[in-house]
Amino acid sequence: MNKNPYPKFIPHGVIPAVILPFHEDFSIDEISFRSHLRDVVSVAGVSAITINAHSTEVASVLLKSNKEFGNCSR
Repeated sequence: MNKNPYPKFIPHGVIPAVILPFHEDFSIDEISFRSHLRDVVSVAGVSAITINAHSTEVASVLLKSNKEFGNCSR
């Protein structure tokens, strides 16, 4: 079992799920994803974001790509 990297975090406020943009060849559009993340976290009241959820097409990307967009969100 993985240890919680944020043991003091208590979920509260708004925690939106983000979308994952793709290029036409279905590769992850990292520049647009980073821009989207900046836009989402700039909204007042957002205390965290949800990635790797259904809104990010997690079921449709390879594990390697899944790790890539996870790293983009840190």
